[in-house]
Amino acid sequence: GAVCIIWAFRTGGLPVYVMPLVFGGAPIVNVLVSMLIHPPRNAISPMLYVGFALASIGASIVLYFRPTA
Repeated sequence: GAVCIIWAFRTGGLPVYVMPLVFGGAPIVNVLVSMLIHPPRNAISPMLYVGFALASIGASIVLYFRPTA
């Protein structure tokens, strides 16, 4: 993960764009991949999907209302 952040900055990514995607998107991707590798034994709580939606909305809000550079 850290290597990808460094790569994003070296290829011209701005912290205003990279950081919300990392801190908002990476946990979602991590959970989805973990669920694919190790399927849950019990039914998935609907609150998981609410958390996905809130994390996505939060990252979107940060990107939309980014400070002007």
